[in-house]
Amino acid sequence: MAITISGSGITSANIADDTIVNSDINSSAAIAQSKTASLVGGDLPTGSVLQVVNHIEGSSFSTTSTSLVDTNLTANITPSSTSSKVYVLVNAQLSGSNTTYVYGQMTVTRTPSGGSTTTISDNPRIDLYSQYNHHVYSVGILDSPGDAGVITYKVKVRTSNASQQIDCPHYLNDCSITLMEIAG
Repeated sequence: MAITISGSGITSANIADDTIVNSDINSSAAIAQSKTASLVGGDLPTGSVLQVVNHIEGSSFSTTSTSLVDTNLTANITPSSTSSKVYVLVNAQLSGSNTTYVYGQMTVTRTPSGGSTTTISDNPRIDLYSQYNHHVYSVGILDSPGDAGVITYKVKVRTSNASQQIDCPHYLNDCSITLMEIAG
């Protein structure tokens, strides 16, 4: 049966479900953002970025601890699915605060809400020969937490010599941690 269009046009009540398919839509057709706002992670393909959390830390953190201690560089994310992965990107700097040789170490840990802490990046020592020597620490880690609750990622540091302080960040440079949920 043919449909005759007159007046203001066709309403959705005039179109049967599943009668318009992708090939019926012009490739240059614009779809209003309000029509795609209901997309959720399950609708996006594997590898899609579902959310991004970023923390920039400008406050200096110093330690003389020879054991790993938490810095101010931390961020939380709540994945939408247990199959999601989290890409962790850390940009930080370490410097010694004395004029003699010292080395530092930075690691990244993951702690799910109510769970135990796991080291996901255990980096070798970073040589810091003097207070004017600083090292940039940049690492990207694709983590598979297997959890859909709140997950905390932290950067921890330590020094090789308790009489030598290390600083993060170095002088006025900011450090950052970025978490990206990737559809699994």
